[in-house]
Amino acid sequence: MMQRAVFGLFAISCASLHAGTLEVRNDGFDPVDGAAFQGGFGEGEIAAASLVTPCAPASLNAVRLLYGGADATRTVTIVIYDDTAATTLPGAPLGGSDFQLTGNNTALSEIDLTGEAITLPARFRVGVQFQDTGLPSIGRDLDGTIDDAKNFVRVNDGGSGQWVRSDDIGIHTDWIIRAVVDCTNDNIFKNGFEAG
Repeated sequence: MMQRAVFGLFAISCASLHAGTLEVRNDGFDPVDGAAFQGGFGEGEIAAASLVTPCAPASLNAVRLLYGGADATRTVTIVIYDDTAATTLPGAPLGGSDFQLTGNNTALSEIDLTGEAITLPARFRVGVQFQDTGLPSIGRDLDGTIDDAKNFVRVNDGGSGQWVRSDDIGIHTDWIIRAVVDCTNDNIFKNGFEAG
Protein backbone atom coordinates (compact mmCIF):
# COMPACT_ATOMS: atom_id res chain seq x y z
CA MET A 1 0.00 0.00 0.00
CA MET A 2 1.36 3.41 -0.95
CA GLN A 3 1.23 6.25 1.54
CA ARG A 4 2.20 9.91 1.57
CA ALA A 5 4.76 11.34 3.96
CA VAL A 6 4.28 14.25 6.34
CA PHE A 7 6.76 17.18 6.12
CA GLY A 8 8.32 19.79 8.36
CA LEU A 9 9.75 17.90 11.33
CA PHE A 10 13.13 18.41 12.99
CA ALA A 11 14.63 16.90 16.14
CA ILE A 12 17.96 16.08 17.70
CA SER A 13 19.58 12.69 18.07
CA CYS A 14 18.13 10.59 20.87
CA ALA A 15 15.83 13.46 21.80
CA SER A 16 12.70 12.65 23.76
CA LEU A 17 9.80 13.28 21.41
CA HIS A 18 7.02 12.20 23.71
CA ALA A 19 6.95 9.66 26.50
CA GLY A 20 8.92 6.61 25.42
CA THR A 21 9.95 7.68 21.90
CA LEU A 22 13.41 8.63 20.66
CA GLU A 23 14.83 9.75 17.34
CA VAL A 24 18.08 7.99 16.42
CA ARG A 25 20.40 9.22 13.67
CA ASN A 26 23.98 9.49 12.44
CA ASP A 27 23.76 12.75 10.50
CA GLY A 28 24.56 16.29 11.63
CA PHE A 29 22.04 18.00 9.35
CA ASP A 30 21.01 21.53 10.27
CA PRO A 31 18.58 23.32 7.91
CA VAL A 32 20.65 26.51 8.25
CA ASP A 33 23.68 24.74 6.76
CA GLY A 34 21.72 23.04 3.98
CA ALA A 35 22.32 19.64 2.41
CA ALA A 36 23.50 18.00 -0.79
CA PHE A 37 21.18 15.74 -2.78
CA GLN A 38 22.52 12.61 -4.44
CA GLY A 39 20.97 12.52 -7.91
CA GLY A 40 23.07 9.68 -9.32
CA PHE A 41 21.01 6.74 -8.07
CA GLY A 42 19.61 4.33 -10.63
CA GLU A 43 16.27 2.57 -10.48
CA GLY A 44 16.37 -0.12 -7.79
CA GLU A 45 19.45 1.25 -6.01
CA ILE A 46 19.35 1.94 -2.27
CA ALA A 47 20.81 4.53 0.13
CA ALA A 48 20.86 3.21 3.69
CA ALA A 49 21.84 4.20 7.21
CA SER A 50 22.69 1.76 9.97
CA LEU A 51 21.17 3.06 13.21
CA VAL A 52 21.44 2.05 16.87
CA THR A 53 18.66 2.25 19.42
CA PRO A 54 19.51 2.41 23.15
CA CYS A 55 16.57 0.13 23.87
CA ALA A 56 15.99 -3.22 22.21
CA PRO A 57 13.78 -4.79 21.29
CA ALA A 58 12.04 -1.56 20.25
CA SER A 59 9.10 -0.72 17.99
CA LEU A 60 9.68 1.38 14.89
CA ASN A 61 7.23 4.28 14.79
CA ALA A 62 8.54 6.30 11.85
CA VAL A 63 11.36 7.00 9.45
CA ARG A 64 12.48 10.59 8.81
CA LEU A 65 14.59 11.60 5.85
CA LEU A 66 15.56 14.58 3.76
CA TYR A 67 14.40 14.09 0.17
CA GLY A 68 14.96 16.98 -2.19
CA GLY A 69 16.90 18.62 -4.99
CA ALA A 70 13.66 19.08 -6.96
CA ASP A 71 10.02 19.48 -5.95
CA ALA A 72 8.56 16.52 -7.87
CA THR A 73 6.57 13.74 -6.18
CA ARG A 74 7.90 10.22 -6.58
CA THR A 75 7.52 6.78 -5.05
CA VAL A 76 10.29 5.23 -2.98
CA THR A 77 10.42 1.95 -1.09
CA ILE A 78 11.45 2.04 2.56
CA VAL A 79 13.05 -1.24 3.68
CA ILE A 80 14.09 -2.01 7.26
CA TYR A 81 16.82 -4.62 7.80
CA ASP A 82 18.30 -6.41 10.80
CA ASP A 83 21.85 -5.02 11.00
CA THR A 84 22.99 -6.88 14.11
CA ALA A 85 26.09 -8.28 12.37
CA ALA A 86 27.31 -4.72 11.53
CA THR A 87 28.76 -5.86 8.20
CA THR A 88 28.48 -4.30 4.75
CA LEU A 89 25.76 -6.78 3.82
CA PRO A 90 22.63 -6.28 5.96
CA GLY A 91 20.69 -9.07 7.59
CA ALA A 92 17.13 -10.13 6.84
CA PRO A 93 14.50 -7.54 5.89
CA LEU A 94 12.15 -6.79 8.80
CA GLY A 95 9.53 -4.92 6.76
CA GLY A 96 8.94 -2.23 4.21
CA SER A 97 6.46 -0.48 1.95
CA ASP A 98 6.16 2.03 -0.89
CA PHE A 99 5.59 5.70 -0.09
CA GLN A 100 5.12 8.86 -2.10
CA LEU A 101 7.52 11.68 -1.22
CA THR A 102 7.59 15.23 -2.53
CA GLY A 103 10.98 16.88 -2.75
CA ASN A 104 11.78 19.56 -0.14
CA ASN A 105 15.29 20.91 0.44
CA THR A 106 14.90 21.86 4.11
CA ALA A 107 12.01 19.96 5.73
CA LEU A 108 12.32 16.33 6.74
CA SER A 109 9.70 13.91 5.45
CA GLU A 110 8.18 11.67 8.11
CA ILE A 111 6.93 8.22 7.14
CA ASP A 112 4.58 6.66 9.67
CA LEU A 113 5.40 2.97 10.11
CA THR A 114 3.36 2.19 13.22
CA GLY A 115 0.99 0.08 11.12
CA GLU A 116 3.88 -2.13 9.97
CA ALA A 117 4.46 -3.48 13.53
CA ILE A 118 8.25 -3.71 13.02
CA THR A 119 10.27 -4.84 16.04
CA LEU A 120 13.87 -3.65 15.96
CA PRO A 121 17.07 -5.18 17.27
CA ALA A 122 19.63 -2.82 18.83
CA ARG A 123 21.25 -2.20 15.41
CA PHE A 124 19.11 -1.97 12.29
CA ARG A 125 19.39 -0.50 8.80
CA VAL A 126 16.93 1.84 7.08
CA GLY A 127 17.09 1.68 3.29
CA VAL A 128 15.53 4.07 0.76
CA GLN A 129 15.11 2.24 -2.55
CA PHE A 130 14.65 4.44 -5.59
CA GLN A 131 12.12 3.70 -8.31
CA ASP A 132 13.29 6.62 -10.49
CA THR A 133 16.59 8.17 -11.51
CA GLY A 134 17.72 11.73 -10.86
CA LEU A 135 16.22 14.29 -8.50
CA PRO A 136 14.51 14.51 -6.08
CA SER A 137 16.64 12.11 -4.10
CA ILE A 138 18.10 11.48 -0.66
CA GLY A 139 19.98 14.25 1.14
CA ARG A 140 23.32 14.07 2.89
CA ASP A 141 24.65 16.45 5.51
CA LEU A 142 27.38 19.01 4.90
CA ASP A 143 29.27 18.79 8.20
CA GLY A 144 32.30 17.20 6.52
CA THR A 145 32.21 13.96 8.53
CA ILE A 146 30.92 10.44 7.93
CA ASP A 147 30.50 7.40 10.11
CA ASP A 148 31.81 5.08 7.42
CA ALA A 149 30.50 1.97 9.20
CA LYS A 150 26.92 3.28 9.13
CA ASN A 151 26.35 4.68 5.62
CA PHE A 152 25.73 2.34 2.70
CA VAL A 153 24.63 2.10 -0.93
CA ARG A 154 23.29 -0.91 -2.77
CA VAL A 155 24.43 -0.39 -6.35
CA ASN A 156 23.11 -2.12 -9.45
CA ASP A 157 25.62 -4.60 -10.81
CA GLY A 158 23.51 -6.34 -13.42
CA GLY A 159 22.21 -8.81 -10.84
CA SER A 160 20.53 -8.47 -7.46
CA GLY A 161 22.74 -5.55 -6.42
CA GLN A 162 25.91 -5.19 -4.37
CA TRP A 163 26.18 -3.44 -1.00
CA VAL A 164 29.12 -1.05 -0.50
CA ARG A 165 30.05 1.56 2.09
CA SER A 166 29.19 5.06 0.88
CA ASP A 167 32.67 6.30 1.75
CA ASP A 168 34.21 3.69 -0.57
CA ILE A 169 32.45 5.17 -3.61
CA GLY A 170 33.24 8.82 -2.87
CA ILE A 171 30.29 9.87 -0.71
CA HIS A 172 32.00 11.28 2.39
CA THR A 173 29.10 12.59 4.49
CA ASP A 174 26.15 10.96 6.27
CA TRP A 175 22.77 10.17 4.70
CA ILE A 176 19.98 12.15 6.36
CA ILE A 177 17.96 9.08 7.33
CA ARG A 178 16.60 8.76 10.88
CA ALA A 179 14.24 6.57 12.85
CA VAL A 180 11.73 7.25 15.60
CA VAL A 181 11.67 4.28 17.96
CA ASP A 182 9.33 3.44 20.81
CA CYS A 183 11.36 2.87 23.96
CA THR A 184 8.59 2.32 26.47
CA ASN A 185 10.21 -0.85 27.81
CA ASP A 186 12.68 -0.85 30.70
CA ASN A 187 15.74 -1.38 28.48
CA ILE A 188 16.11 2.35 27.85
CA PHE A 189 16.70 3.07 31.52
CA LYS A 190 19.31 0.32 31.74
CA ASN A 191 21.30 2.09 29.03
CA GLY A 192 21.42 5.49 30.73
CA PHE A 193 18.71 7.29 28.74
CA GLU A 194 15.52 8.82 30.00
CA ALA A 195 12.24 8.73 28.15
CA GLY A 196 9.58 11.40 28.25
